[in-house]
Amino acid sequence: VALQIAVLIARIARIDCPRDWPELIPQLVKQLQMCAQGDGDAGEQQRVLLVLHHVIKALASRRMMAEKRVFEELAGNLFIYMQELWDAFTTLFFHQLKTASINAISTLERALLSMRILRKLTVYGFPKPFKVECCMRFLERLFTRLKQCLECRYELQHLGAEEQLIKLIEKFILKQMKTLTEFQDIHSSSFARFVPVAQEFSFEHVFHEGARLIFTENVINFSNFGIHCINLMKGILMCSAYANSTTTGEQLAAEQDAAPHIALSDFFTNERLCYICDKVITHYFLLTQIELDQWMEDPEGFAQDDGGESWKYALR
Repeated sequence: VALQIAVLIARIARIDCPRDWPELIPQLVKQLQMCAQGDGDAGEQQRVLLVLHHVIKALASRRMMAEKRVFEELAGNLFIYMQELWDAFTTLFFHQLKTASINAISTLERALLSMRILRKLTVYGFPKPFKVECCMRFLERLFTRLKQCLECRYELQHLGAEEQLIKLIEKFILKQMKTLTEFQDIHSSSFARFVPVAQEFSFEHVFHEGARLIFTENVINFSNFGIHCINLMKGILMCSAYANSTTTGEQLAAEQDAAPHIALSDFFTNERLCYICDKVITHYFLLTQIELDQWMEDPEGFAQDDGGESWKYALR
């Protein structure tokens, strides 16, 4: 019921907000602040976040220039508060796990909703993100949080935690990764300063020691995360702005004297390329028994490639 109401409010907001419904966003934020101060329970706070998420999602989908400017103004006013909320929920979740609190799942659900809101604000709320320091700090913070979440998921799996919690933290990880991949795709010049750390992060968690977090006995158990990491690496490699040594004034300002093309050539040494190829063949090309069975049952279906952008969603 809460979800249906949230979607309904968002559909009205897409047409009426903020011109004919200016009090909607301020009222939702005020309600969140009241819940944070102890005037509401966790369930109420989660429902307010759910409504805000769907409203932001609806407003971010508008494409008229005037509507885009309205959303950019909204993002400027809302971003810092949502970032603080996301950070607070994530920190609280880790603390609750250590103390075996029964509220950990509820806290993680609120952290996930905050992350979904931040994703839309980050990707669509700033025309030139490199000029918005809070946005750049948030992206930098994402890499740290991702490492913590991956370690947390690994520990939960080995402790035999309930499946609901593991699936929820996987969703949380994937939303953070999706924010990075979408931001790199849409704001490549602003992402330039993160090229070295993004490449190292992806390499570490897909091909190197960090891969232990997503593998069990040489079989990947978190393929969607691996796909996002490889998509991020591919997005960086395919970006013409990073391959060129000549940059525009805007790109140079965004990069803050960084040179992505130099970072890429330093990263992809012959030794590292050989290492990556070895891991691709010995880890990712291996067929599981399930895949072999599928191949036997339907060879054409197994080999079929749907084309387009299907490569973005399938590890194979």
